[in-house]
Amino acid sequence: MTGPAAERLERLASLAVEVGANVQQGQVVGVSGRPGQEELVRAIVAAAYRRGA
Repeated sequence: MTGPAAERLERLASLAVEVGANVQQGQVVGVSGRPGQEELVRAIVAAAYRRGA
């Protein structure tokens, strides 16, 4: 995914990880999703890795 939709997805994932879940460095994070939500789940996982999870 590219363009504005990808940027919005990344921003949503960062918000979920940083504010919603308050992921901290070294924290173990489990992420799951329903079929069809793969792109969102991948974006959330990437944001959690960037935070040091």
